[in-house]
Amino acid sequence: MKKFLLLVACIIVFSETLSAKTSLAISKGTMELKGSILLPITIPKGGGATVGIHVAPGFAYFVTRSLALEAGFMIARDSITGDNTPWGFELTGGGSYLFDLAATVYPYVGVAGGVAWKTQSRGTFFNLKFPVGILIALNTRVALDVGIPTTFVFNQDGFIRATVPVGYLGVRAYF
Repeated sequence: MKKFLLLVACIIVFSETLSAKTSLAISKGTMELKGSILLPITIPKGGGATVGIHVAPGFAYFVTRSLALEAGFMIARDSITGDNTPWGFELTGGGSYLFDLAATVYPYVGVAGGVAWKTQSRGTFFNLKFPVGILIALNTRVALDVGIPTTFVFNQDGFIRATVPVGYLGVRAYF
């Protein structure tokens, strides 16, 4: 019964948010602070998928009303079940394009590249990311971010794994 009431409350809040027609206060020169939590499935080249957790703060600057240049940092653990799983760190830069539908919902697509390293291994990894998602405006300055930021990881020998999220939630603030 508690789960049902929680679900009903979430549906009411979500429907009220969408019906409010709140638009984000984004224009050329707007800055964005963001943070996200990602539960990815990591699929290595040889198989043996694992579920991990990634936490990623970031910053963006809008060069037009819809186009933003982004920079970010991520702390990652590729497996939440293993005690011997190394910690990963990543620096990224890229861009994203928001589609303004004159509504509360803003779909977006992007591309980013980055450099990553792990605590228990030598060498550097190179990442190529393709974030796709939807921003849901909570008010004119804050949006909820849900999406699928798929990542492809390479080293000097070529492709080594892909990361596909099974859960992704972020918050973005504009100023």
